[in-house]
Amino acid sequence: CRLARAEDVESLGRAARECVNPFDRFHADPFLDRGKVDALMSRWVAASILEGFANATIVPDRPSPSAFCTLRYHRDCWTHWGIALGQVALVAVSDEFRGWFKTILAEGHEHMRKAGVGHMFLVTQAANKAMIQIMEKSGYHLGRVEHIFRIIL
Repeated sequence: CRLARAEDVESLGRAARECVNPFDRFHADPFLDRGKVDALMSRWVAASILEGFANATIVPDRPSPSAFCTLRYHRDCWTHWGIALGQVALVAVSDEFRGWFKTILAEGHEHMRKAGVGHMFLVTQAANKAMIQIMEKSGYHLGRVEHIFRIIL
């Protein structure tokens, strides 16, 4: 694995558009246009790699990777939170790179450890059984899950 580079933005943006988690807060919202959500996913990847939205984006060390994991340290919150807590912000693994998530996660974990992160959290994965199984096999423990619903009036 390696850190993503500018030349990876196109293939990673495609992975983010095509590898949909139907339960994430964007795809699960019936009021959001699917095309706009796909554009947002691509923009998220570009901002993560090119503009510092994420502190690191881990990818397979291959040309045109279409699997990634973006990481945020949240260092500015550690004192307030009382814990060095980092975030796995966005993950996508295309069919072509199936099986890579566990490796990417392990590399991301080591990267976060070196950055001083002691604990990590994920969002929108409470309904993703495969993700939970991969995380548990990697030595993580499910700490807490919350569902936030809204009422449409």
